[in-house]
Amino acid sequence: MTGWVEIWGQGADDTLSGYVSNVSLGGIAVYTKEILSPGTTVLITIHFFGKQRLESVRAIRGEVVSSLKLDKNFQLGIRFLEPISKENGSALFTYLTE
Repeated sequence: MTGWVEIWGQGADDTLSGYVSNVSLGGIAVYTKEILSPGTTVLITIHFFGKQRLESVRAIRGEVVSSLKLDKNFQLGIRFLEPISKENGSALFTYLTE
């Protein structure tokens, strides 16, 4: 998947942005310039290139489960706290199940 994310962290003043590393129906791994601690509750909006156009997935609740330092960046592992379905994440659901 080629795309980027916006992440609102619990207690964070600003939105973090990052790039999608890996995504599944259960969670997402993203590269960011800033770290969020495991256990942090977040809202994630995913923007990606679908078959012919840019698509976005509405904000999905998640929890940071891992934070890995990678040179100048971090890789965050985020578990979705709600199931991804056609009803709440149709673009992502379609992308992952086709």
